Amino acid sequence: MIKDTVEIDNFLEDTEFEIIQKFSEKLIRENPLGTRNGTVGFPYEKSLVQKMLHEKLSKILMPFKVHRSMILNEIDPWAIHTDWHKDDEDPYCAVLFPVDFSNKPVHTIVFNEKAYDDDWKSTQEPKNHDWSEHELRLLSHISEPTLQLVTMKKIMKWEQKKLIAWNRDLLHCSDNFTNETKTKTALVLFLSFDEKV
Repeated sequence: MIKDTVEIDNFLEDTEFEIIQKFSEKLIRENPLGTRNGTVGFPYEKSLVQKMLHEKLSKILMPFKVHRSMILNEIDPWAIHTDWHKDDEDPYCAVLFPVDFSNKPVHTIVFNEKAYDDDWKSTQEPKNHDWSEHELRLLSHISEPTLQLVTMKKIMKWEQKKLIAWNRDLLHCSDNFTNETKTKTALVLFLSFDEKV
């Protein structure tokens, strides 16, 4: 991945998407997540996901290892955060495959600013970013003081069969999808660089 964000429409074939959809539903059914945001991890190396996706991902990404693999079930919109600190030595990028979002317009939003821990607000100076009405609607779950600490890089719309990826040091969040749908589900991989390759 040369750029710090990537979107590829129709990255998955229909049959691949259907397999991931059924796999996600099965994991969530077997591991109920309750009424809050949650994830169900799975062993990537032993999964159908690895067999289907590893070679395809290797063609578009730098050499990588999958540090964590999970199904995300999101009920409340994520606040702005970083995916950097996941206890791996050489973080690379996060890869997301939208699975279920009731075919409503929902998004992952990535900002220009970088962060390496949960205390990111203390390292950012206020910006004078001019937010559009559309952006403010998507980010209506984020407080005004927090919004002043970031600037927009990319709004990545969720679509079936799509690949969405961003460098793990980039601050990002979900949109306020509760305006459109009650829940959304995705397959998420946190990748590390593979220095051995």
